[in-house]
Amino acid sequence: MKRIYLDQMAWIELAKAKYSKSKDVRYIDAYLLAKEAVQNGLAQFVLSGTNHQETQRRQSYDSRLDIVEVMAELSGFHAICRPHRIVPTEIEIAIYDLFEIRPVPHVQPFGEGMDFMWDYQFGDLSSQLSLLGTTDCAQLGITPRLLELLRVWPSLANDILLAAGRDSKNFPEDGELIRKLQSLDGNFVERQELISSAIESDPLLRAKLDHVVAGAALAEIRVEVLLACGRLGVDPDILLDMLAGDSAKYLTFFRGIKSRWVAYRMELQVQGQIDRKWKPNDLHDVIGLSVAIPYCDIVVTEKQWRHLARTEHLDREYETNVIAPVEMRDVFESL
Repeated sequence: MKRIYLDQMAWIELAKAKYSKSKDVRYIDAYLLAKEAVQNGLAQFVLSGTNHQETQRRQSYDSRLDIVEVMAELSGFHAICRPHRIVPTEIEIAIYDLFEIRPVPHVQPFGEGMDFMWDYQFGDLSSQLSLLGTTDCAQLGITPRLLELLRVWPSLANDILLAAGRDSKNFPEDGELIRKLQSLDGNFVERQELISSAIESDPLLRAKLDHVVAGAALAEIRVEVLLACGRLGVDPDILLDMLAGDSAKYLTFFRGIKSRWVAYRMELQVQGQIDRKWKPNDLHDVIGLSVAIPYCDIVVTEKQWRHLARTEHLDREYETNVIAPVEMRDVFESL
């Protein structure tokens, strides 16, 4: 069985195909082939917090429900975790490899439901719905169409409620979630722009761009590295001495932290483009793809990240087929 991760634009195209809103036969075929592959146990589509965030941002509530329904149908809300959940284990694996300790721990980036996706207990939001009448549901923001989705997939009701949310036009207080997410995006952009400004103002830093971005990436996980040393009984001073004295070991150690390595390569890709400005959606891409590329079998994403995966040979390193949305039909047909 192949695990498949789709960027949000691919989910949008499949939703259009399902509801006859697309005239592109490639996406119509891709949707039908994806559905067949899931039914035959050949594929498992996985969602990320990035998919959830971008679904919540859609202004049209009907369009949002289109996407949520296709997600429920194809993924069953199987998910990949956020990077922070697996980075500690990845660091342990990198340390084990460095000291040639066996057996090596196993990373588990896959699970089920929104609770796993966000590493947070949302609670059971759907348990009381069966006791409510249509009028009560409407007052709570449960539209007739959303209520029908909950009845079709009762086992996924909680995840559907969380994925769809309520129509913010009728419940403006729900927009607070979006505002908080936008604040996180803004903080990410500010941090990256600080690095960009430093690089632009100092030619020496520009010449050592990869070292600057790598240093910033490793600084973000320095506490996790120390904690991992403590768990494994490894003297952190010995670890740091080994890495400082051998650039090859340093590189191998960093590459062993797979999700952080991929994120670093993505950040370096953008920092290396003088005219390219950081966008809030870049954070979503980094969070989702930094786990999807090293752990999924097939990743469907946009041009700049496909180019990165292929030119940096990340697709070969992780044996991941990184493709464009228009390639879904051919790839799904070969499953």
